Amino acid sequence: MTARRRPETRPLTLETAVLAAVEVIEADGVGALTMRRLAGRLGLGVMEPLPSWGNLLRGLEDFSAVSTNPWRLSPLILLVLVVICFQLILPAPEEIA
Repeated sequence: MTARRRPETRPLTLETAVLAAVEVIEADGVGALTMRRLAGRLGLGVMEPLPSWGNLLRGLEDFSAVSTNPWRLSPLILLVLVVICFQLILPAPEEIA
């Protein structure tokens, strides 16, 4: 199996980040500018075959698909478990002070 490499990108500078943000805004409007989208435009986002929480949870938008394929709830269940674990492991702010 060969190692996957990221596509060649421009050097990361403030100017390239601003230009990438402007490209996204001009193409799809201000509402479409997110950190994930900007990171993807700069070549720093999640590589395509690797899932992210957002991509996994996007499958829950269509209720009819979820009702016919209940296994699609598994990312939601895992996300809830991760949040609960963080709540149990990390101390409360008042315990820190």
